[in-house]
Amino acid sequence: NGSSCAAAPYDVPEGYLAVYVGEERRRCVMSARHLSHPWFKALLEKAAEEFGFDHKEGLRLPCDVVAFKLMVEKLDKASERRLIRE
Repeated sequence: NGSSCAAAPYDVPEGYLAVYVGEERRRCVMSARHLSHPWFKALLEKAAEEFGFDHKEGLRLPCDVVAFKLMVEKLDKASERRLIRE
């Protein structure tokens, strides 16, 4: 089909993406719906400033692993609450 994109890894479900977090580059899988949240937009801007746009080894986020996990948990809970209300 002419696409240069590789298939998603087998352990990343549709609608999710793998990112690498912190100095230790811990691999985390997160919901793609969180990418539009202002927290992630700021984090992506910071990643672009620190690492540029050439991510041959995956998307690296300049964030502490514990802080990243807490942020994702809060966003997941907020999404669940929105789904219950709708």
